[in-house]
Amino acid sequence: NYKPYTGKFATSLHRINFLMWNQELEKLNAIVSYAVKKYGANSVAVYVISFDEITPILIQSTLYENLGKVRWYGSDKIAQNHQITKNVDSALFAMKTNLSNPIYSIDSESKKLHDLKEVLEKQLHEVGSITYPALAYDSYWIAALSLDKNNTTFNNNSENLTKSFKEIIVETAESFDEGISGKIKLNKAGDRLDGNYDFWIVAKDNHTQSYEWEKEHN
Repeated sequence: NYKPYTGKFATSLHRINFLMWNQELEKLNAIVSYAVKKYGANSVAVYVISFDEITPILIQSTLYENLGKVRWYGSDKIAQNHQITKNVDSALFAMKTNLSNPIYSIDSESKKLHDLKEVLEKQLHEVGSITYPALAYDSYWIAALSLDKNNTTFNNNSENLTKSFKEIIVETAESFDEGISGKIKLNKAGDRLDGNYDFWIVAKDNHTQSYEWEKEHN
């Protein structure tokens, strides 16, 4: 665990206090070094759960030889993070360690997804992963339609009023065919029952010489 930098992270990376990351990474390096000696580098990996501070973490990790000898795995918040690919040091370290990050898979050929991304890019100028905007879009519509159905049922008194709002949400979700994120099936706890995940890694575009996110195909 670590306490992330709490200042204005939107400022340039040069103004971030990297000393804190050095302290934490020294501890991590010692742990990894011990594990590598005991099990071998091929049997050791680093799993990092992080938000935007992942970029300075990767930059500073280049200073520790053992951290670059093992594979790194990340989380959905790291996948398609543009700050990583904009910085050469962080991008190179991500490539060296084959930093793989899972995120829920959305059909990229969907016209609705393309339209949503276009609207977001006009307003935000830069959009990272489109997965959560797509899920938020579907969630909002399911909530709105469920609320409308609940109010209609209550006003008309046409159905058994003992039906819970949770049941209405489940029914609405499973009959919702206009979403972006695909067919929705929920389990008894109300969680999504199935779905595919993509793993994203950093790669270099030899034509543009820039670093980009791409799906890991294996």
